Amino acid sequence: MPLIELERWSFYTLKHDIAQYNCDPCCDLSLRCILGDEADCVPGIQHVAPGFGRKTAIKLLKKHGTLENLLTAASVRTVGKDYAQNALTKHADYLRRNYEVLSLRRDVDVQLQEEWLIERDTRNDSAILSSFFKYLEETQKLSHQNGHALSNR
Repeated sequence: MPLIELERWSFYTLKHDIAQYNCDPCCDLSLRCILGDEADCVPGIQHVAPGFGRKTAIKLLKKHGTLENLLTAASVRTVGKDYAQNALTKHADYLRRNYEVLSLRRDVDVQLQEEWLIERDTRNDSAILSSFFKYLEETQKLSHQNGHALSNR
């Protein structure tokens, strides 16, 4: 992702993911099912079970590995404090629905055409990106000026 203020690109790695979420990246989908995903407009369990947050979700996923393993365990024995146990058993269908919404479909037959795989000419990429950032900056200035002009009316 571009970091304009630092005039460089930043690459997000597994190391960054683990440092940020303190959880194995393999649990990412399960974690997003529990916590929700604003980008996909999927609400997390905390909307129906206040108190069930990131720390609880990470702790339980570290122990059980996946959402389905966690829900299966919660259906036959106590997996955490009462509020977590109740949330998991009462809202298991809600969490499974989140999983369906957030999962990538793997049963889609994708057909690639060979011409799509031709190596792309990248010689102009830096010029194109530079132009894009200049345009973006100008757009932000205009937007700010127009917003300022509207607020002075």
